[in-house]
Amino acid sequence: MNIGLLGYGAWGRIHAGSIKDMPNHRLAAIACRTEESARRAREDHPGCFVTTDMDEVIRRPDLDA
Repeated sequence: MNIGLLGYGAWGRIHAGSIKDMPNHRLAAIACRTEESARRAREDHPGCFVTTDMDEVIRRPDLDA
């Protein structure tokens, strides 16, 4: 299951880690509020699509949740 995450603040980072650890689930995209949190998300989750535009994540056809 490909999952998109909206937000990468304090709780978003916890959710991202939980999603990453779930079997048969993939953290595929993260929408961040700021460039700073986007930079952190890219460092923490290489290969994951990261943007500051929430609509880019919401509109992705490859996401299941």
